[in-house]
Amino acid sequence: MSQNVTTLTLILVVLCIVRCGGMSGGESGLVGVWRVEELQFISPSDTSTNPSPLPSQAIFTASHYSLV
Repeated sequence: MSQNVTTLTLILVVLCIVRCGGMSGGESGLVGVWRVEELQFISPSDTSTNPSPLPSQAIFTASHYSLV
């Protein structure tokens, strides 16, 4: 469970960085509703992929976000 929370937090941070880095006064390509289709767990010694995670989605607007 702790690894899932850590992974989702990491995904959220990466998406927020992408969102903030992509702002140039106009709409970002990240705005909208996104379905999580795959999770990758990356560590210094190993990488594993979950190609079918539990149903989830991320919602991004110009000023807010939500991860369910």
